[in-house]
Amino acid sequence: MIDIVREIEAVERAVGDGAGDGSHSVRLRRDYEAPIDDVWDALTNPDRIGRWFLPISSDYRLGGTYQFEGNAGGRILDCDRPNRLHVTWEYGPGEPSGCEGWRRGSETSGACSATRAASASPSAGTRSSAARNLSAASRPSQG
Repeated sequence: MIDIVREIEAVERAVGDGAGDGSHSVRLRRDYEAPIDDVWDALTNPDRIGRWFLPISSDYRLGGTYQFEGNAGGRILDCDRPNRLHVTWEYGPGEPSGCEGWRRGSETSGACSATRAASASPSAGTRSSAARNLSAASRPSQG
């Protein structure tokens, strides 16, 4: 059984202003007791993504699109295996949208840290919508 409280407490969170363009940002940082290749696989392997979040379909290439079943989708903007993944996060026309990224942190003794970030522009919603977008994408695994 997953210890939900432990999973939530394992994540460092920060909410702030974006890059001076009126956007807002949400940052989550977590250390994983796993090799970087295993963490990367959990973020990019459709079978594994479906186990910890939702089923996903995609053309899995730079510039390609992805879609979570019954949830958000987007476009793959940047991918530098296993260091960086940057995608858009879009719920649909007229809904809040933004960008999300994963960046490799330090790696020591078989563990690694990762930072996830999301941003939303004023036209896409408020600070709370940026937080909601990232929160939906970072739920703890269910088993």
